[in-house]
Formats: sequence, C-alpha cells, structure tokens
Amino acid sequence: MEVSFYGVHGNPNTIGFCLDWSSDSEGFGQLRIYQNVHNGNIEIESESMGKEFAKKVLCALVDNATVCG
Repeated sequence: MEVSFYGVHGNPNTIGFCLDWSSDSEGFGQLRIYQNVHNGNIEIESESMGKEFAKKVLCALVDNATVCG
C-alpha cells in the first residue's frame, strides 16, 4: 500500500492533512499527519494523545464516511 499526501496550507516544509476532532470523553483538538519534505519521514502531531488515539480518530473518520464509487 502506498499513501500520497498533498500540500498543507501555510507550511512549505510539509505535505499532509489536518483533522479537527471532538469527543464527549476527550474534548476536542486537531490531528495532523504529514510528510517532512526534508527527510521523508511521516510524522503525527496529536496534541500528546499518542498513536492509539490517532488511530481512533482515523477509524472514526472512515466509519462515518460515505463510500463513493
């Protein structure tokens, strides 16, 4: 599997995406997943929530999405 990223508004050193999330138990915040164009690393900024929480946000996104095509 290969994942491609698109430019993040306002930061020329990264390409990726940002998700705004909210939860009754966790509050609200942002999850950023991007690729650093200088070293090629995929990086996650989850406001100190960790990888497991990032996975939950991504699963919720997919579970609530409509599949087109």
